[in-house]
Amino acid sequence: MTKDAFLPEGYTPPTAAAGNYLKFKNPATKFRILSSPVIGYEGWTNDNKPVRFKVQPTSEQLAMLRDQKAKHFWALKVYSYADDDVMLLQITQSSIITGITALANDEAWGSPLNYDITVNKSGQNMETKYTVVPAPPKQVTEEVLSVVMQKADKINLEALFTNDNPFEG
Repeated sequence: MTKDAFLPEGYTPPTAAAGNYLKFKNPATKFRILSSPVIGYEGWTNDNKPVRFKVQPTSEQLAMLRDQKAKHFWALKVYSYADDDVMLLQITQSSIITGITALANDEAWGSPLNYDITVNKSGQNMETKYTVVPAPPKQVTEEVLSVVMQKADKINLEALFTNDNPFEG
């Protein structure tokens, strides 16, 4: 470091930890789905807390939500290649849900448990677009399998519906 340098040469700040939830990043997020989705509807209270329902909420249930709306979602256990970790992925974007559904229903692709998926993200805010791109089916590596075996059973997707922590237990 020279006396005029503010930061050491070659310094780059660490990336913020993603936590236990996988978020879609620009330009792409690659992952392997490890579970069938838990499917439901999610809305938010005036206290900014999520409320999740297994079926379409009734008008009485919607009335307790901030904007009287509940969004359809999927929650899945996934392996994130960028984070080298098992994470919870909650999807509300209809283009991603439709893309994965089309792959699952396609005779040539079948279950997304058998191949990697990359979600490409472009744009921002209301102009954000997502595309779902499958990779040819293949077995996961021993390194990935080791991480999955240690962590996948520690995520309880059903806990989302009781507002419990899905990572405890």
